[in-house]
Amino acid sequence: MIGHALLSEITICDQELTVTALVLAPLAVLPEYQHQGVGGRLIAYLEQAARQAGYPAISIIGDPAYYSRFGYQPASNYGIKVSFTVPAAYYLLKPLVNDGLSTVKGTIYYQAAFGLN
Repeated sequence: MIGHALLSEITICDQELTVTALVLAPLAVLPEYQHQGVGGRLIAYLEQAARQAGYPAISIIGDPAYYSRFGYQPASNYGIKVSFTVPAAYYLLKPLVNDGLSTVKGTIYYQAAFGLN
């Protein structure tokens, strides 16, 4: 195994609506295989699987310079925040379908196992 990526469910909640989306955590590639497109292929595979499963978006905490290449943008661009402290530039989201986040606003909550809420 040279790389690993995992998606977990999260919820995006406001006072009227709760939507289940996903978080990509972790994404890891062995150092000797980095800079060869492995991470990008893992991301593409997971995005396709999530899209087919009907999820509206994937979120990630990560380097905007890296993840923006795959279409991830600050969650704040969508009117979405996270329930814990993280610099806004590093909390990213990507809709998986056109207008996938157009009706979604509010706060992201992780599963209790993450210990972040």
